[in-house]
Amino acid sequence: MFKRFTKKEKNMKHSIIFLIVIIAFSYNLTGWFMGNGICIAFTNQCAAGNGLTGSTPVLGQLIPDAAVSFLESARDFEDFLKEVEKSELYGPKYPVLQAAIEKAISGMDNARCKYQEILTLSKGLAMDSVILEKLNKFDYNGLQSRYALNPPVFKKAEIFCQGGDVVGIYNHICENIARILENLNNIKTKLEKESLPELNLIWETGQLYCESEMFGQYVSRIFYEITKVM
Repeated sequence: MFKRFTKKEKNMKHSIIFLIVIIAFSYNLTGWFMGNGICIAFTNQCAAGNGLTGSTPVLGQLIPDAAVSFLESARDFEDFLKEVEKSELYGPKYPVLQAAIEKAISGMDNARCKYQEILTLSKGLAMDSVILEKLNKFDYNGLQSRYALNPPVFKKAEIFCQGGDVVGIYNHICENIARILENLNNIKTKLEKESLPELNLIWETGQLYCESEMFGQYVSRIFYEITKVM
């Protein structure tokens, strides 16, 4: 006999639907997303690439590839959320739930490796002083108010960008990925015991996905704005 959610949990569970909508929407934003465009802050790191070719990776090639892995994991977590919703009607199908989570873990682990490579590479690169000056003088309040961007998340992006801590942006993304992976593995452990994970764990994981994607998008918007006037 599978464990059903309590009445209180049923009423609260429907907020998962909003996570599905947010993640599904985010998955379609493949361009200038998850920190895309940051390569302009480094000297000669925005070479137009045809994929990961050559022996020396450049940020302009690695960043989109890492973003794809992250967004694929978000899509697989969305599939997991859909199955959680279905479980209330038909009972949990643990093999299906486990398969979705394992795919989400695999995609996020790929993202972790790629973003870690970006972080390591960026630490040894020369930075463009002109871009750093533009970041320092950019009208962050104007951008935030003009598009009604989420204040707490945008503030994080602003602090990194205005301070010229471009490496810190990727360090922050790597930290978020580590937290997401920890949660995904905790969910997997629950499912392996044929037990549905606690809603708080699911919500926290979905929130981490959404906040990470939003942070990456805001950073990309900032870099997009400064390149419009170059």
